[in-house]
Amino acid sequence: MGIIDTYEWLDKAKSTKDIETKILKHLHITDTGFIGKLYQHGLTKFNRSSKIIFYGLKEKKVWEQTEMLLQKYKKIWHGPDVPVFIFPARGSLFAVSKKSGVAFQKALFLFVPAEITEKELEVIFVHEYHHVCRLHYMKNHNESTLLDTVIMEGLAEKAVEEYCGKNFVAPWTIGINKKDLDELIFKIYKPNFKIKKTDTKHDAFIYGTNGIPKMAGYAVGYYLVKEYEKEKKLNTFQMLPLPSTKFLKK
Repeated sequence: MGIIDTYEWLDKAKSTKDIETKILKHLHITDTGFIGKLYQHGLTKFNRSSKIIFYGLKEKKVWEQTEMLLQKYKKIWHGPDVPVFIFPARGSLFAVSKKSGVAFQKALFLFVPAEITEKELEVIFVHEYHHVCRLHYMKNHNESTLLDTVIMEGLAEKAVEEYCGKNFVAPWTIGINKKDLDELIFKIYKPNFKIKKTDTKHDAFIYGTNGIPKMAGYAVGYYLVKEYEKEKKLNTFQMLPLPSTKFLKK
């Protein structure tokens, strides 16, 4: 496992289909809908723009840097050994691309811009690999709820704060004041915490819509985790295996 040689895939690929086929084959997945999920989270089509980004990443030795990060945080968090796939971030020749990622229980994908710094790479890796570690403890993750998602995002951002510094915490996690967060939690989120991740309303509570602030689910999760951390004096490694219900304010 470890860091997959996607740089060789990108170097030899002749089409987007080549990349998609290699991903599915490597993970032994036959459901092509999986590729759609990757596109939703930042995978880009194979084109001239992605090729330029790829060469920039190769020159910066992003694959080697990520390998060191994987070994570091596997040791710190006693984390699982999963395949890590690195691809150019979605963008164009005329716009700056944005870093993103998506974590699964048995795989991690990073979508990285050519201009990324070593610290920024660590931030995105910490957030996404923390998800992998959290999922490792969630035996019924396929039945996860809104509360599970909110707490998982909060724990990942708390890990970023703990290992990378407060300045690297995502701005949307701290963009809502305490009074408004308390109101959001007790009036809107708490009555809906049990809805399943498969529910059509789930993503609205995470990303915000119809009166719910943008990315409010992340802010709620970060707030609940911070409050629990202050009360119990625990770090993110100690909080990794805790049930999501532990973080609810009484």
